[in-house]
Amino acid sequence: NMAPAQLEPEPGDLIEIFCVGYQHWAVYVGDRDTVHLVNPPEPFFYNAALGQKKEKLIDVVGNNKWQINNILDTEYKSRPAQRIVKNALLFVAKDVNYTMSSWNCEHFASEQRYGKVRGAPSTIHWIYESALFLVIIVLSEITFL
Repeated sequence: NMAPAQLEPEPGDLIEIFCVGYQHWAVYVGDRDTVHLVNPPEPFFYNAALGQKKEKLIDVVGNNKWQINNILDTEYKSRPAQRIVKNALLFVAKDVNYTMSSWNCEHFASEQRYGKVRGAPSTIHWIYESALFLVIIVLSEITFL
């Protein structure tokens, strides 16, 4: 949760949330609200149709640590805050195809702030995706034995 010294996010800021085993990303839209791409209900959902959701920052973060992380500000000029918020809100409740490597919560957040999807998924996403493929292969082998 927010530490006493934690800065209050500004509309358009990207919020990185440290969940167990991965980072979740959201766009802060003001009034303590965020918009984020809903994670798959189970790790085996590939290309699942999921929506973006508007939720209070405290509800998205839960008991996890979080930080403001405008990760690409040194590489790209961010869009104006009003445009970031407007674009993010346009996506609320719209279904999208979630894929770990090409359209995940981090991609959604960076697309809103910069108009660009972050070039390469974070290392943890690659590790997570690779591990899931191995689990799927192993499970399919066990099923056919």
